[in-house]
Amino acid sequence: MLAIAVGNAALVLAQGGRDGAFHPEHAVLPAVYTGAYLVLLLFLRRNAVQGIADPILLSALIAVTGIGLAALSRIDGLMAARQARWFLFGVFGFAATASLPLWEHVKRYRHLWAVAGFVLLGVTAVLGVEVGGARSWMQVGSFRFQPIELVKIFLVFYLAAYLAEARPYLAAVSGSGGAFYRAYLGPLVATAALFVFVLVAQRDLGGALLLFGLVIAMLYAATGNAWYLAVGGAVAIFGATAAAYFFDHVRVRFLIWLDPWSHARGYQIVQGLFALAAGGFFGTGFGMGMADRIPAVETDFILALIAEELGLVGAAALLFLLAVICIRSLAPAFSSDLDDVERLGALGFSLLIALQSGLIIAGVTRALPVTGVTLPFVSYGGSSLVASFLQVGLVYNRVRALHTRPLAAKEARRAWSGV
Repeated sequence: MLAIAVGNAALVLAQGGRDGAFHPEHAVLPAVYTGAYLVLLLFLRRNAVQGIADPILLSALIAVTGIGLAALSRIDGLMAARQARWFLFGVFGFAATASLPLWEHVKRYRHLWAVAGFVLLGVTAVLGVEVGGARSWMQVGSFRFQPIELVKIFLVFYLAAYLAEARPYLAAVSGSGGAFYRAYLGPLVATAALFVFVLVAQRDLGGALLLFGLVIAMLYAATGNAWYLAVGGAVAIFGATAAAYFFDHVRVRFLIWLDPWSHARGYQIVQGLFALAAGGFFGTGFGMGMADRIPAVETDFILALIAEELGLVGAAALLFLLAVICIRSLAPAFSSDLDDVERLGALGFSLLIALQSGLIIAGVTRALPVTGVTLPFVSYGGSSLVASFLQVGLVYNRVRALHTRPLAAKEARRAWSGV
């Protein structure tokens, strides 16, 4: 309830700050937001054995999405209304993935997940719509979406199922496992290379970096072999250098990153840095900042707007909530009550949110070039929002299993003993 109150306060203040006064229609968005989450909480309680499985994870999710909707409503009321529609789809998707027995099919169809992801990317590369220099969108009539958001989930499924079987052989140091090592590492490298190649062909370098980082991070987490991190880091640096050499828009991004003040296209980064500085510790207040003049502020630079109008304290609070989501999502990964596929899958979704958040934060603060990825649950975009809800819903599904499996085992022992 406290998280819902935080989200409502942000929504009311953002709309009031945008319009300079409070109006009755400002209650619509908070009502949709509150109603959706109350229905979700009632659904989760009704379908649970021991109540809400992880109230901390849900509270962080509720607060983050409320702040995200508030930031968008601060920019444009119609934009926030469109995002609220996708928010409702996302909440429904969370309820479905949190309650359905989906994890039973992950291991059974592991290669199908990889094929489905590759087909989605291939169709996008051929028939997709180019936006911002990258052919990463599909359009059907007036409906437009990014297939890579689904591909991320499919790739986590594939990696979880594959690494659950291959981890004893891949843990060997630099191929000392012999034929088994090469037999398991080869298909994994080939699959990762195909995904990255198609994304590079689409000129979606941010997506390629994200998926490549996910493969390396999950491979290291599954095996504990730091050699994969070293080789993966070297390959990433080489790939980024090659992309800057072959693709003009990537080269421009690197030049802007190194010296944004000397390039006209560096206007976005420069204004983002000004917004970060203007926010100070406590911010200017919703509607009192100038960050909305940053190009694509609703997607790439939404953190700059939040940092200006809520200050370092508000931005740090948002990042803290995202960190809570990632950390609480790790709970199934450390449980012996789940099998390796489930544990690695939960780990993969936690890493996915963390990597995606890290890339966009690094871009806004100029620690890395801007990659074009979105901030989960906060940036504008229906594909990203719904996919993020699905990812956390799949994790909650396994958190819920941690509550039901020990209880079921206890009931089975009691029935067997006749007590």
